[in-house]
Amino acid sequence: MAAIQPRKASPNADFAGKSEDKHNQYQKHLSGSVILASKLSLAEIQHLLDFQYQPGRDKHRWDLHRNGERKLHNLVVNKISQVQTTDCGILERAIMMTDALLDDQLLALKSKENLQDHLLLAKSDQVFFRSTDGSLEITGFPDRAIGFKPQQGDMRMVVVIRTATPISFGAAMTELFFYMYGMFDLLAGTVTLEQRKTFGFITDSISFQFAMIGPDRVLRVSEKLNWVARQQLILDYLDQGIEDVLLAGCRAAVGVQE
Repeated sequence: MAAIQPRKASPNADFAGKSEDKHNQYQKHLSGSVILASKLSLAEIQHLLDFQYQPGRDKHRWDLHRNGERKLHNLVVNKISQVQTTDCGILERAIMMTDALLDDQLLALKSKENLQDHLLLAKSDQVFFRSTDGSLEITGFPDRAIGFKPQQGDMRMVVVIRTATPISFGAAMTELFFYMYGMFDLLAGTVTLEQRKTFGFITDSISFQFAMIGPDRVLRVSEKLNWVARQQLILDYLDQGIEDVLLAGCRAAVGVQE
């Protein structure tokens, strides 16, 4: 997998009035039938997948306010303790942390309706999406992705996780947006418009940042959260993403009643 390097890009790029010459310049710059998502800037991703993201605007903020105390499964608490004391690299520790938190979600599913047979967890599988105009194929390797198998059609991934180092957080977030929009656009015809949602997060095992695309195709992103200081809120974001995006989408696609 190509190394992710931090890159500078304007987060406020507006491609609504892009001229044909400007579009051709992008095509020349991104020459080749298949390109790596990790090589693209935020501006390029916005152009190729036809969306806008302006972090300073309220409509792109995702603020979650929930009450109550969420407890991790005892097995997961032990795994997270091991993650924090393991002598390994940042990305390896981030993967271990991600897997521990996903294990917690899967353990919780055992007490819910029978959805596990319809869910799939992909680990570092290569994915391909086409640009909105169909001229380019873009590929990448999300660290983890989770989806469901509808009654008809192919598997649809709706949750994606990307690991990062502290200095590559921004670049990894750009790549996360690519996966989320690529997955979102494939949901048409699989679930109703109201249930077209994708969810994802970035982590280095210490910091977490969450994102969701709703039925309006608007990207909303949380603030960066520290595990030690904001563990409860991190779990709340994860719970909402899994419940509102993955499980609700799965129920709708396979016809399982809540």
